Amino acid sequence: NAACSGYLYALSQVYDMMRQGGFKQVLVITAETLSRVVRPENYETYFLFGDAATASLVSLQGSASGNLNYRFNRPVLSAIPDPKDCLHVPLVSSDDHLSMNGVTVFRTAVREMIGVLNRACHESKLTVNDLDLIVPHQANARIIEAIRKQLNLPAEKVFNMIEDVANTSSNTIPVSLYTLMNESGRKLQRLGLTAFGGGFTFGSAILEKL
Repeated sequence: NAACSGYLYALSQVYDMMRQGGFKQVLVITAETLSRVVRPENYETYFLFGDAATASLVSLQGSASGNLNYRFNRPVLSAIPDPKDCLHVPLVSSDDHLSMNGVTVFRTAVREMIGVLNRACHESKLTVNDLDLIVPHQANARIIEAIRKQLNLPAEKVFNMIEDVANTSSNTIPVSLYTLMNESGRKLQRLGLTAFGGGFTFGSAILEKL
């Protein structure tokens, strides 16, 4: 369980299955019910997290229809230990609750999401400036804004819808992509996805329009 990085970890697994296992179409499903592991009295987390579920069809051949028809290289993944349990995401079936050290999570998330995005760009022979839009995991507004500032990008180049849907863990990137799919008039040839999750885990993928 890569927590908030789960979607990119799933895409990586699907990529390998298609390249080596003969699969032609795979449905990637994300589902989170974080409302069951947050405590109402914990204001740091209770109003930040939400529930959601998504389904994404990944195909070897792509589709002739649809606004969100992109190809992607194998996502770049990374992980580092979290021995102090700074970001604790329990099983829904347990009686435990989600907890985090906000300062450590903030610093680590910003640093590593930028780092893994740069590595994904490098593997695609691109730079961050070649991307039409960066779609980060919608963790919170401060993390998204810090990423934007450190990359020295205008607001329109970093997708931000945290106020509309909250942090839904592994769902935030596919929910963001679905939202973009329904926006008319935006020409987005290249997208950079980047995420940070409990563990700690990190992932990034470059999407290019077919």
